[in-house]
Amino acid sequence: MGPLKIVISETRGELAPTQAELDTAVLRAHESGHQLAFHAVEPKAVEAAIRAVANALSGSTRKSHRHRIEHCSICYPALARRIAELKILVVTQPGFIYHSGTRYLATVPPQDLPYLYPLSLLTGSGVRTAASSDCPVSPPDFVEIIYAAVTRRSKQGDIVTPEQSISVRKALQMCTVLPAFACFQERFKGTITPGKLADLVILSENPLRLPPDDLKALEIEATILGGEPVWLDI
Repeated sequence: MGPLKIVISETRGELAPTQAELDTAVLRAHESGHQLAFHAVEPKAVEAAIRAVANALSGSTRKSHRHRIEHCSICYPALARRIAELKILVVTQPGFIYHSGTRYLATVPPQDLPYLYPLSLLTGSGVRTAASSDCPVSPPDFVEIIYAAVTRRSKQGDIVTPEQSISVRKALQMCTVLPAFACFQERFKGTITPGKLADLVILSENPLRLPPDDLKALEIEATILGGEPVWLDI
């Protein structure tokens, strides 16, 4: 069974659920041994998730809770530091920069834009940060995710907060080993290691040797699941 998901939304300046309701639900789930995944987009929602986890940990510690914040779309430095301190994971969507980056430049408030999908801030603060596509919101195309994480370039060619870009190696980790860790599946997924499932793709070129702008041209030549080829581009 996967994590218990809680959606934290903000309407007219008010959070739903309230902080008190959230604290109660999170503590109950935490004490029952569940992993929690908070849908939190705005800073107030992210802060509410942090407070709820801090409250739960103060009353009932667990060695490796791996509670997660899904999206964490706008995250200020102080929030990133708290997330790291509490060992909360973030599962975010770099691909949104590719598909919606131009719209973000026109609609996200100027004070929030520097902290929009802040991959460099999160990873630099010590937050274990995994990537997802949020399919069907955007396609499950990990090449687009890596390209966006490294170049911060939208489909239309606009660059969105380039200071939040990360290296190709970190982007690859966000699509492999870190998602496995976020799902408690690192014992058999996430790396090509003896004893693990041989779930992998073969790429047309080595992404670590490509210029960032050429990453988008990467092609998948084969997909292998459990050691068996399930798709070949031949």
